[in-house]
Amino acid sequence: MPGMALQQGQPMLFEPVTWSTRDRVAYYRMDAARLRRMAETADCATARELLVDLARRYRRVANRIEKQAPLLA
Repeated sequence: MPGMALQQGQPMLFEPVTWSTRDRVAYYRMDAARLRRMAETADCATARELLVDLARRYRRVANRIEKQAPLLA
């Protein structure tokens, strides 16, 4: 739920715009970590590269959101 701390593996149940900035950043970072773990176990090199790239993109999204709202912490 919005305003509640996200936990590992928890799906984002609402549109990201309804979540606090802190929760959106946490969500994108957790998803990036999940994608990175998937890449580590992927047998196919192409799949591994795509997962790593997607994880990077998710981290960039989190960083951009955080930069736009520097008063998070």
